[in-house]
Amino acid sequence: MLKKLFNRAKAAISGLPSDAGGNLAAITRFGESALGEVTQALHEIHSPDLHIDVLHFAPNSERDFHYLITSGMSDRAMTDSGVAIDEPFWELTIALPGHWQINAAAAKDAALWAPIRLLKELARYPSSAW
Repeated sequence: MLKKLFNRAKAAISGLPSDAGGNLAAITRFGESALGEVTQALHEIHSPDLHIDVLHFAPNSERDFHYLITSGMSDRAMTDSGVAIDEPFWELTIALPGHWQINAAAAKDAALWAPIRLLKELARYPSSAW
């Protein structure tokens, strides 16, 4: 318990957890193999507990949807009350209509940014009990 608290305090000072970004390259490769090139990565600037970035894949000629995939949830194995589970490394994805705005201006609009905020909050949920 003391080690856990120390690691969280150390991460809070540095602004990033020590395990941040461990699977970003693999998740990016997987997303690009299925959805095409990443349009943008919505990086967190400060994240002391779990660093959740969101990869954005814009609509293209084959689909009229934005796809968003989290990266960071799988940096730590999920457990069931400390007991290992069969599939401990997950990420989340969501599809938004092609007309949805995902840009700097949209980040200032709570209604437009709500699905992205929810995706990040849900990605943190499994680790909230650590």
